[in-house]
Amino acid sequence: MHTKKIRGHKRIHRTIERFKHAILDIDIYTYIKKNNRIFITLDIHPWNSLSVTNSIVPQPKGKTKLYMLKALLDIYDYCHSQLQQLSEPYYCKLWLFERFFSHSQIVCATGIFIDYYETTFRKLVQKKHYPYDNFTLYNEQLKQFTWQIFINEIDIQMGSNDFNPMKKQFDIVWIGSKG
Repeated sequence: MHTKKIRGHKRIHRTIERFKHAILDIDIYTYIKKNNRIFITLDIHPWNSLSVTNSIVPQPKGKTKLYMLKALLDIYDYCHSQLQQLSEPYYCKLWLFERFFSHSQIVCATGIFIDYYETTFRKLVQKKHYPYDNFTLYNEQLKQFTWQIFINEIDIQMGSNDFNPMKKQFDIVWIGSKG
């Protein structure tokens, strides 16, 4: 497999900013009252598209990863403030994937979906502290969260036909919420 080189980081950063502002214009309170759940993933090219050339797109690194994290933190704060207006229990958490950071998202839910999202991942028995050193620029914002560590199991097809075996891959998911 060929690893694709990511180009146009300034364009990607502008796209992240535009995406963030588009989400901040949505009335999350009304949307949740109507649909009982919403999950917000940064759908940014090249991480949201299928590979036509059968190459691997590397996960975001450096400034791009920091831009994505900042956008997720700002969107989380907005969603959390909107959901505090509800008169019922709600689920509002930030899911940060360690290995596949581009899959990180904010998940908000009410009603029966709260239990669904609480049991989506398997809890990791091992005690670990959130690695704040990975994002030193946003340490203060990240320390406001209460973090729990979970395991995400992913089934990967080993080959192009249906007869090849499935391979399991694991990713650590840090799930954080504010008070």
